[in-house]
Amino acid sequence: MLTAAALVLWRRGVFTSVSRAWTGRRGLHLRRPLDLNHCSAEELIALGLLPESAARVLENRPYRNKFELLERMIVSSHEFELVRGRVTTTITLATGQPHLLSPGATGLG
Repeated sequence: MLTAAALVLWRRGVFTSVSRAWTGRRGLHLRRPLDLNHCSAEELIALGLLPESAARVLENRPYRNKFELLERMIVSSHEFELVRGRVTTTITLATGQPHLLSPGATGLG
């Protein structure tokens, strides 16, 4: 059975597969990386973060890159490895348009 958070994300089209989405661990396949500066706690939990860690991620926004999760001790190294390839960062400009940081800082690498 899927968790409520995983089911909501699947319906929004965030996942391409829900084969192991109920676990909130390595089985999730994302269509696009989640933006740490704009995602919800439910999305982070569905990726495998503990609820307490997801709350810390939201409280400590904004992030320039995903590595700040470790540098600022927001999540454990184990949790970072779970989400490392599935998160990114963007900044919203005053115009309301998302703006990717420089390629080295986007967290895509």
